[in-house]
Amino acid sequence: METKRTIKVAVVGSGLAGLTSAYLLANFQPRPADTEFEIHIFEKSSVLGMDAQSLTVKVRADSDNAKDEEIRIDVPMRSIQGGPYPKLMKFYDRLGVTLKLHDYSYSFSTVAPNNLKPKTSSIKTHMIYNGASGRAGVGVPSTIYGVQSRAPLKTLSVLLSLIQWMLAMFIFTIHYIRLLSLSRPSSRTPTPLCRETLRAWTKRTTQQNSIFCMLGWEVFVEDVIVPLFSAVCTTSVNDVWEHPVAEILDYIWLTFGTHHYHAAHGVRDIVSRLASPIPQRNIHCDAEVDVLVPSVSGSTASVGFTSTHTNNSEGCIISGFSHIILATPTWHSAKLIESFASKIPKQSNLRLPFEEAVRKLRLFHTYRSTVITHRDAHVLPSHQNDWRDLNLVLESLGTVDHDVKAPSATVLTPGCTMATHIFPTPCGPPLCQTTNPIVSVDPKSILSQSVLDRSVLTVESKTARDSFCHPSSRGEWTQGRLQGLGMHETEKSPARLWLCGAWAYGGIPLLEGCVGSAEIVVQGILKSERLEHSPLI
Repeated sequence: METKRTIKVAVVGSGLAGLTSAYLLANFQPRPADTEFEIHIFEKSSVLGMDAQSLTVKVRADSDNAKDEEIRIDVPMRSIQGGPYPKLMKFYDRLGVTLKLHDYSYSFSTVAPNNLKPKTSSIKTHMIYNGASGRAGVGVPSTIYGVQSRAPLKTLSVLLSLIQWMLAMFIFTIHYIRLLSLSRPSSRTPTPLCRETLRAWTKRTTQQNSIFCMLGWEVFVEDVIVPLFSAVCTTSVNDVWEHPVAEILDYIWLTFGTHHYHAAHGVRDIVSRLASPIPQRNIHCDAEVDVLVPSVSGSTASVGFTSTHTNNSEGCIISGFSHIILATPTWHSAKLIESFASKIPKQSNLRLPFEEAVRKLRLFHTYRSTVITHRDAHVLPSHQNDWRDLNLVLESLGTVDHDVKAPSATVLTPGCTMATHIFPTPCGPPLCQTTNPIVSVDPKSILSQSVLDRSVLTVESKTARDSFCHPSSRGEWTQGRLQGLGMHETEKSPARLWLCGAWAYGGIPLLEGCVGSAEIVVQGILKSERLEHSPLI
């Protein structure tokens, strides 16, 4: 009986990109069956990364006879939009992940200046969007009916406010139709859009049409598009203004007329399915990888990590890897590649591509977003009638005093859209998850708080991304020249270094990019090992 050839692969990072890479390789069945992959996953947290920050919350029953129930809260919240996530949805279907339809409704509000303290915030809603790509229409904010005036004038004031709101919604509809028209791929001019920011595009499209200029096109972008994409990208308002506009327009066009979904059984179910083919002994949690080393033998590489599963941290190393997949934030990948390059002789031709990869990776922007799960209703619109599934709050145009001392338990992220998702519960105070809070959350109500790295696209990093992945003539994303970097001088060694993540794929860095980039990396590994394969996803 012939001995199988074993190819050892290290996957550093166990988010969706890392776990997808591991799953696709572990499930690959070569023909003839003379090769197998031995996958090792390295994760710095105590559990696999995609579910590392999630928590279980006990919720009181609505009657004395009923039992309390437990709700699993994914951190961060993960929703799937039907249009921009075709590969992800196909992959989840293959995994057997059940998706549940949920067309989220939204409220758009502003918080009054200098109201950062808990229980003092005044959050006024100016628009309510009932979801379903506009099919569910819009809602009337409570501020329309809550006009402060004397009794005889109240009816007239409400009527005038209602007329004003209806006019604003009419103008909004006109702007929305224009936005869809400008988002159509056939109506775009590719050349300027390739490197154009949202700010430059807004200015250009405002100047193109004097009627839309008078109707407040710039205000529409500022009040609707920017806060929405600040929430989608979980980044600052300024980052959204500097975001390449082509990807934003793609997202708007692809989401039109589609539905939102979420995993019916949460991220924990997805993680268990993705990790199922990997032997438990090869899953290294509490293992922070800090160095990559070319082996002396000249055909493989080693992974050095700090093990923190005991009170005393200890340095460990695992050798013999033919391929290393980095599924970590770009700044961490750059650090690891730099550590590897430093071990390569300066006169070696191998060193230059690694140094170039480090330079390119450092052009990517990472935003550290804050996610708080809590029961403080004061981050929501002041009127409960305005509460929706997702509640977006911006600082009003006045100057918010960011020097106000917030409680030490809360990390504020000024300059962002504060997005609060309300989880349905039978009774009690609302169960919320707030991303990038701009209003202090009552420390007593906080259930968990996490700070997460998020890749944000810029014009500069979009250019750098082309070195790691680029669209083919058929429009599919494929391997860039800085993927699969050779780790040894000898041509006989197939040892390669790969990178994947939401940033290493087309579009806005979201879940689709995690799966898409993982597929590109696995295809590259199979090709380098001369293994034929059918479509992986």
